[in-house]
Amino acid sequence: MTRQSYSRRSFLKNTGLGLVVASFSVFGCARVAPVTDAPGYLVYIGTNINSETDNTIFLYRLNPSTGALTQVSGLKGGASPTYLTLDAKRQHLYAVNETNTFRGAPSGAVSAFAVDPKTGGLTLLSQEPSQGLRRATLASTAPKKR
Repeated sequence: MTRQSYSRRSFLKNTGLGLVVASFSVFGCARVAPVTDAPGYLVYIGTNINSETDNTIFLYRLNPSTGALTQVSGLKGGASPTYLTLDAKRQHLYAVNETNTFRGAPSGAVSAFAVDPKTGGLTLLSQEPSQGLRRATLASTAPKKR
């Protein structure tokens, strides 16, 4: 069996581009607002950090030419926001909070955020119980056409 070798640049480029086309249930990607001169896409990455006060969702800029990810900011996303998705218009980001307890009851949670179109920053809109422990999946669908 022949083994192929890849350069670090090639690996990062292919991995980075894979993030863009990856399922939005794992990563949410939004095209950069035209206000900025920086090329690329904004990429939200959730974590398994179980904290209400620490940054748990991280915003990166992905350069599609090089595959480089550059951290833009850390955001408070609630406890363990492991799965993320954007709505079809990329105005809202939803996160599954994989916890055993939410508001004192045995449940995980789902958080909804407004996405700032200029900066990619997030504003918490709502958190609701998921009605189950440690929920780990999330998907959004396009609105029905009337």
